[in-house]
Amino acid sequence: MPQNNAYALIIRKMISGEINTGLSSKLQHFWPRFAYHFTDITNAVSILTDGYLLSRNLAKKADKMRNDNASSEVIGGTNNNIEDLVRLYFRPKTPTQYHNEGFQIAANRSQLHADCPIPIFFLFDLATLLSSSEALFTAQSLAIHGEADFFHAPEQFQQLPFAKIFNNRALLGTPQENRDIIHHRQAEIVIPNQLDLTDLKYLVVRTQAERETLTQLLHDRNVFKFDSLIRVGDETIFFKDRNFIDQVQLTANEINVDARTNEAYPRSWGLDTIYALDGAARENYLNYRMYFTFQDGHTAMWPGPKQNALLKNHTTIQLPKNQQSYVVEIQLDDHIAYRGSYQSARQLSDDLPF
Repeated sequence: MPQNNAYALIIRKMISGEINTGLSSKLQHFWPRFAYHFTDITNAVSILTDGYLLSRNLAKKADKMRNDNASSEVIGGTNNNIEDLVRLYFRPKTPTQYHNEGFQIAANRSQLHADCPIPIFFLFDLATLLSSSEALFTAQSLAIHGEADFFHAPEQFQQLPFAKIFNNRALLGTPQENRDIIHHRQAEIVIPNQLDLTDLKYLVVRTQAERETLTQLLHDRNVFKFDSLIRVGDETIFFKDRNFIDQVQLTANEINVDARTNEAYPRSWGLDTIYALDGAARENYLNYRMYFTFQDGHTAMWPGPKQNALLKNHTTIQLPKNQQSYVVEIQLDDHIAYRGSYQSARQLSDDLPF
């Protein structure tokens, strides 16, 4: 039996329940179908523009790593050869993702020095990827100390401890049992050096606002071919437990921003506080700022340079007059959180070629 068919048969057995994964019915029909790679949106745009994923070492050499998702502490303890591999997981919601998903105040980020403010998931067809002559896989994380065991055959794949790899329940065992589960949750598929996007099936984003942002950033680079692959995910892929922009409504004279917040600034400041307190340490709040580019070319910023706005669950910004078109970018701590554009119906009509 060809390798691709052999892997596909094993995956079908996981989906049907013949091979135990421990997953709920919904996740059982979803998670085992794909290999998962996630990275911050700035890196994702670079990957989609170039057409391939690079290993950490190649990305650094080519200056393609716009945002470093990884914990320097964890990377420092990982075998250097691992940095020559493109790394994917068998599942979303890994321990690594738990630590770095979403915007966090700097004081919290410093715990592991890990940061992935806007995670974008690349979902590849798992059976096809595993059947590649260069693909290897593991039963647990490559970030553990010591040499990892690599596998490459369907027979070895079928023997993986899938109930541990896909474990999605609270950890109630002994410390050793819990560590074992955590390591298996990060079992990996690896490809040397680089992986093209031939077998990419979906790009999954966290919110509608982040879908608009990814699309806008790609269109700014004249990249349109991935639009049909972009999906908005839910809690089966994302933790959604920190700070992010959820929805943005753009009109001719108003911008409405809905966000989800979690420790965006100290609770002691109170719910009615709009701007950071004078002299407040920057590591204790997310600095919220909007940048506008209008049709006539002039630019503006909110708030002014002497104020630092705080991320709230809802923000409404009034524009000085009705606008035919404009681009707005929201940044949190100088990292893009949203980018979108508005064009009036009249402007769209004027742009038509007939």
